[in-house]
Amino acid sequence: ATRSTTTTLAAAPALGLTLGAADLGGLTQTPAAGQWVEYPVTITNDGNVTLTGVDLGSGLAGAVLDVVWPNGAGVLAPGGVATGAVRYPVTPADVAALRVAGTETVRAVPAGGGSVTSAPATIDTVIGI
Repeated sequence: ATRSTTTTLAAAPALGLTLGAADLGGLTQTPAAGQWVEYPVTITNDGNVTLTGVDLGSGLAGAVLDVVWPNGAGVLAPGGVATGAVRYPVTPADVAALRVAGTETVRAVPAGGGSVTSAPATIDTVIGI
């Protein structure tokens, strides 16, 4: 006789975040407050449950996430990867410091409820020309 068993794995949500270096090659002068700096971004679902509502944390005020979602806007299945850019508006404080620096995270809601947040990614970009 054949016997089958069902094993239920515990939900283990996990998010990964990678922010690349900003491409400032086209700048001929220090950006003014309100101009945008873009950082390449990769967001990964490193867990075993689907994540919804994937979005930026609040580390870089005013930043906008512009990525291609493989499973619909803000949704990552286990093993899913979203790539694109984080667009950040330069502030007067950034211009005064001649750099954009800070940390950012992504957060999401795992299937079954709760929340999950990635480890922080750090940026430090000299914007003074």
